[in-house]
Amino acid sequence: MASESNDTDSSVLQPAKPPLARSIKVAFGVGQIAEGIQAAVFLTFLLFFYNQVLGLSGALSGLALAISLMFDAVTDPLLGNLSDAWHSKHGRRHPFMYAAALPLGLFFFLLFNPLVSGEWPLFWWLLTMTVCCRGAMTLYHVPHSALGAELSEDFHERTELVAWRHSFGAIAFIGVFLLGFLVYFVPTADYPNGQLNPGAYGGFTGWLAVAMVLSVWYSAIGTRSRIPYLPKASSTQRFTFRAVVLDTLLAIKNPSFRSLIIGFAIIIVAFGAAGALGLYMLTFFWALEPGAILLALLAGPLGSIVGYATSKRLFDRLDKKAGVLVGAGIWIGAHGSVVPLYLLGIFPEPGSIGILLVVSAFGAVGAIGIAYLLVGMGTMLADIADQHELSSDQRNEGIFFGAFSLTNKSSAALGSLIGGSALDLLNWPTGSAIRSAADIPADVLVNLGLTWGPLALLMALPGFWFLNSYRLDRKAHAEILSELHARRLAVADASTLEK
Repeated sequence: MASESNDTDSSVLQPAKPPLARSIKVAFGVGQIAEGIQAAVFLTFLLFFYNQVLGLSGALSGLALAISLMFDAVTDPLLGNLSDAWHSKHGRRHPFMYAAALPLGLFFFLLFNPLVSGEWPLFWWLLTMTVCCRGAMTLYHVPHSALGAELSEDFHERTELVAWRHSFGAIAFIGVFLLGFLVYFVPTADYPNGQLNPGAYGGFTGWLAVAMVLSVWYSAIGTRSRIPYLPKASSTQRFTFRAVVLDTLLAIKNPSFRSLIIGFAIIIVAFGAAGALGLYMLTFFWALEPGAILLALLAGPLGSIVGYATSKRLFDRLDKKAGVLVGAGIWIGAHGSVVPLYLLGIFPEPGSIGILLVVSAFGAVGAIGIAYLLVGMGTMLADIADQHELSSDQRNEGIFFGAFSLTNKSSAALGSLIGGSALDLLNWPTGSAIRSAADIPADVLVNLGLTWGPLALLMALPGFWFLNSYRLDRKAHAEILSELHARRLAVADASTLEK
């Protein structure tokens, strides 16, 4: 680790910041394309590919993904602390972003192109490649997320940055679904539902891997001009495993952070469980044709873009906690109601244009809610990092965003475990003979719908109580910034006198 010679705390001695150019905001946002691609593929296709396409049991598929989360529990806080303490002429975050790109693309491609066959070899391949892929994403995601908190201290500009970032993530979702269902998952005589074709996944994931690598590099290169104006590690700040433990414990002691991260974890795991079963729902429960599945999948990211575009207006009018609660409530209401309303006979029959419109509309509304939740989370964590600096004299965005990264990735891992285990409990049939909803028993389909909808709603409800315990409002944050600025000026004046 290259070091710099500093006689004072370099985190407070920065050049005056020029306005944040739109090109930098765009470059920062483009970096979310890589994360959006991985999230879209993991959430929508990963369990489906290993379970329905390759025949690995749902429980083993979910178990492998859950075990991979244990490695995230170690690597996320490690990377957060390491990047917080990194001394380099290239800043604290950018070296990790550059280093992550190629391994991320390689492991992502290998995950969907296994070189083994058979249940246990597939289990170990899934586990190993998922660990490697998540590790490479951690190498990028934690520094990239922390960078967003450092680019601006302004209460409203931070909301704009997070909205830019997640808008590009939604664009990535759209790109994934268009590439999949217009190019690779087209119906054939052998595979009327093209997503069941194992040969389609090689080219599909190959192009996505290239896009991930390019988006990471573009984001790192496009934001490097801001490095001189970013906070730097203090002269005494060094990476140690003891520091990781102490900094993590200190973060957990922050009541706002604790309530925020627990509440988010509960809701996003429920979201992940539903997402892991989403392609099963569209293919079998709603009995949609491949073209209709594409339209239904696109409704989510399109709704997200609407949410991100309107989030600044929402958070200008509401305090961040209220906006987050509104977002979570919108998703829970939209997602949890569609299956019960269908079972009551209110909605059209599966396979019809009417049910496509209904499913798409509810999906788009729910996605707007998730967008508000994610934007609020990103800006609230940045505010907590300011509060942490006031109490500890250190900039530790990496620790907070490392914990957020772990929680966010839990949606796929724990969600897939729950979804995979549910499939086995439902006695869900797999194999080449399963081609459409007609091949699934009616009672199994109903139980799938209840698991995907109402059960996910019940899982998410406790998250509201924790989110409501968040206490860092707009007025308190303004006071924190005022005290931080006064402290930085005092340190700068003292340094000038010493010289």
